Amino acid sequence: MNGVASKLDDYNVEVSELPIKKWTSEYKKFLEKLTVNTDEIDNIREYHENPHINFVITYKDRDFVR
Repeated sequence: MNGVASKLDDYNVEVSELPIKKWTSEYKKFLEKLTVNTDEIDNIREYHENPHINFVITYKDRDFVR
């Protein structure tokens, strides 16, 4: 099962759909761990409207987003 992620620009990726049985709160915790444990992610923003999710992940290095 896959989710949906789209490249917005050289630094930002939008996650607009999670895989089946992956909960929003669970995914948010996963992203928060990435921000603490790696130097790749600069910021995570959430724009949710029930029942749709929307995370925008900003990376520090533009070469990471391809």
